[in-house]
Amino acid sequence: MITLYDFAVNAPNKSISPFTWRVRFALNVKGIKHKTEWLDFPKIEEQSKKLGIPPSEIKPDGKPFYSIPAIYDPSTNTRISDSLKIIEYLDKTYPDTPQIIAPGTSILNASFSWAIGKSVFTLFPLVAPYIISNTTPEASSIFRARFEGRVKMTLEEFENDKALPAKLWAESEEAFTTASAWFKTPDGQDRLQPWIMGQEITFADLIVWAALAWAVYGTGGEDEATMSGSSSTATLIDFASTSLAANYTSFYAKIVDDVFTEEECAELIKLASTAPHEWKPAGLSTTGPTQTVHTDFRNSDRALVFDDRVAAKIYERLRPLVPEIHEISPTGEWSLITGKAGRKQGPTWKLVRVNPRLSFLRYGPGHYFKPHCDGLVELEEENQKAFVTLHMYLNDRNENGVKLEGGSTRFWTPNKKHFLDVEPKIGRVLVFQQRMLVHSGEEVLAGMKYTMRSDFMFEQTP
Repeated sequence: MITLYDFAVNAPNKSISPFTWRVRFALNVKGIKHKTEWLDFPKIEEQSKKLGIPPSEIKPDGKPFYSIPAIYDPSTNTRISDSLKIIEYLDKTYPDTPQIIAPGTSILNASFSWAIGKSVFTLFPLVAPYIISNTTPEASSIFRARFEGRVKMTLEEFENDKALPAKLWAESEEAFTTASAWFKTPDGQDRLQPWIMGQEITFADLIVWAALAWAVYGTGGEDEATMSGSSSTATLIDFASTSLAANYTSFYAKIVDDVFTEEECAELIKLASTAPHEWKPAGLSTTGPTQTVHTDFRNSDRALVFDDRVAAKIYERLRPLVPEIHEISPTGEWSLITGKAGRKQGPTWKLVRVNPRLSFLRYGPGHYFKPHCDGLVELEEENQKAFVTLHMYLNDRNENGVKLEGGSTRFWTPNKKHFLDVEPKIGRVLVFQQRMLVHSGEEVLAGMKYTMRSDFMFEQTP
């Protein structure tokens, strides 16, 4: 088992070095078993020499510089330091594991490391106070001297300046602009791919992860006070890694969890169940505004609610979690979302709101909605089109606490031979393109399933 050497602070997550995080992530990606041994920061050189760990680099004056991360691999009796050298070693020594440093990416890695390093430097004044208060007295004095030299004030003066942290967070956000541009296509759109280089994790991804881990754990953990973050999590569905790859490799779908609380979901169900709204058998659209009921294809109840206030609240919650569709240019990969209808009148569509037409659905045992594609709604008066569906799950168990059975949203290949299920989870929202993406509401086996469906509306950028 490989030993990873790090230096610790007296905090729940211990590690606060972005360079050690790079190696830790690399070991995890490769699935290599390892353990961490903690060194005392002021004594790293002394302890490294005792352990036989070589210096990370030689300083301009010719003296060796010892630092973390470092590893010891007993399988080859190798001791090595410096994050880049360690990951290069892991790639070479363990060729059957995912390769982190792709051939021909040295310039990209150097550029990314520079851009992230610049951003990390701006975060140091925000991270240092947490380190100072959570390490040994000797290490604390070293970090305190570095911190006070950086901010040109004492730690106490910094902590008493309530406006300064917000200013530094704003500067840090600006500093990350360069790095964030690497996640976009040449025309400024967010890439519909899981990693920076495409389908495989590379060193550039580790650089970003490590910087974020350092920022989060180095400020005491992610919360609204320190990170202005959200408890929601958003995950793009990578169809290319599923049995649906042949049909949907570049298609867009995303799972966003914990958008609304259990209490908020209950309030939405109550809204749909309160007059003047009423539950009626759900129909199918044919032509025109009317619908007809065909329970052999769609068997569920529906309550239509037109509510600008609720739609605005949903939009406010979801918009930060779907940055890849804030603006879509209907060329290349985006042509799969907009189709010809979206290309006729202009180059770019801007996300502006959630359709206030909220379709609440109630599925009891035996209810289902067979495979279909969603229609593209057009609001002519507002000159808005809907290219993307949002489907919110309002419960995942009965009132008595019994878990809902069945009722998944299932993506199908057109020939119905392969599928991918998204299970109902309270507060979850499934976001997906409407064009050509076949899906169904699978039969509910036990319990009552409540969902709400609407559209993301787009209009053209002037």
